[in-house]
Amino acid sequence: MTDTEKEGMRNLDRLVRAVDKAYHHPGPLVWRGFLIGLASGVGGTIGVAIVVGLLTLLVGQLGGIPIIGEALRDLLRTINGGAESSMLIELIRSVG
Repeated sequence: MTDTEKEGMRNLDRLVRAVDKAYHHPGPLVWRGFLIGLASGVGGTIGVAIVVGLLTLLVGQLGGIPIIGEALRDLLRTINGGAESSMLIELIRSVG
């Protein structure tokens, strides 16, 4: 048997032992998978928060985006509409 064949057999034996260990004792493998998924979710959330924060800062420095700014102002007016929105609510209540 050559050295390459011996090395291949050792690698195969290590692979068989690793598969056997994972099959008969799955707890550590499941726990590791859970932690990897948790870290991935937290990292993605933090990354999105950083990107959105930087974009907000950039848009604020550039003076805002006119179309989006107008739409947000209209939405805020609708939400905080005062008399108009309270009249609409009263109308809806009287119909229902």
